[in-house]
Amino acid sequence: MSNWEYANDVPTSPWRSAMTIPRALSLRKTDAGWLLLQQPVRELEQLRGKPVTATLKDVKAAADLSALKEATAGPFELEADLMPSADAVFHLKLLTGAVEETVLRVDVPNRKLTLDRTRSGRVDFHKRFPGAAVTPVRLIDGRMKLRLFVDTSSVEVFVNDGETVLTSLILPTAADRRLELAVAKGELRRADLRVWKLASAWMGR
Repeated sequence: MSNWEYANDVPTSPWRSAMTIPRALSLRKTDAGWLLLQQPVRELEQLRGKPVTATLKDVKAAADLSALKEATAGPFELEADLMPSADAVFHLKLLTGAVEETVLRVDVPNRKLTLDRTRSGRVDFHKRFPGAAVTPVRLIDGRMKLRLFVDTSSVEVFVNDGETVLTSLILPTAADRRLELAVAKGELRRADLRVWKLASAWMGR
């Protein structure tokens, strides 16, 4: 989950760097050819607490996610079934403290997904660490499925059952986190969200 350009400079102790969560690989045939899918292994579902849900309709600005506040304060898993308009541009932000944010931005008309960690927390230890990863995404029958895993120092994103995957190391301060969903252009006609608090995967937790 790191990069050799800055791996030796990551300011963590006693451990430095980590593997991504384990994934199951499969193939899907599409009009564009075969796609390699990556999905979290099913065993991770054993870490889930009780689900918390929210259904949003006709979102054209910031959404009310107060129902998810407690569930997203620490490590969590989120599943989102989204129905955006064809011109929609929207984001999910993981906020920590007053200024830290990790941004997942979806640009539907340009078929682009961006994971931006430039203001995610501690980013000054190496010039190559702050930045944004960009990858193509698509709607399937007018919908997009997102699955996020947010841990103490990582964000992993799975789109449309693993057609697109992004993983990022982040180093936020040790403060409660908040999740923000907002639409900059167009609208989210419907968003069905489900969140689980995640227990530790370490034995004897």
